[in-house]
Amino acid sequence: MFQIPPDTAVSCTTPQYTKQVITNENKRETLDINSYQSTLVGIRLCQKDTEEITNRFWKLIMKTPGCWLWQGAKNKNGEGQYSFLNTIMLSRKFSWLLTNNKIPRGYRVYPKCGEKLCVHPQHLFLW
Repeated sequence: MFQIPPDTAVSCTTPQYTKQVITNENKRETLDINSYQSTLVGIRLCQKDTEEITNRFWKLIMKTPGCWLWQGAKNKNGEGQYSFLNTIMLSRKFSWLLTNNKIPRGYRVYPKCGEKLCVHPQHLFLW
């Protein structure tokens, strides 16, 4: 399961920090969903929030012998999307972040299998 490093976890009693990102300069900046290129590790979450977000994500997946198909919301292109902390992100991107922890700036996550709703970590690649 995805874990928040102890030095970035915050108390669950301080919700004002749950939508902030730690940058390389150790400044707090509000999460900008339009240019979201950071990792979930950078988001200041308490462990309770992290578990709730990841558990809710995995409950929205139907595992088949091949692909793991997203059963939640879809965007206008028919791709799965997942929302958390007032952020909307492609479900395959969220799956990649849970299993690989980061996406280099400028890269996007795509399914090798060609199935828009697939979130199986072994079917995903960066381009």
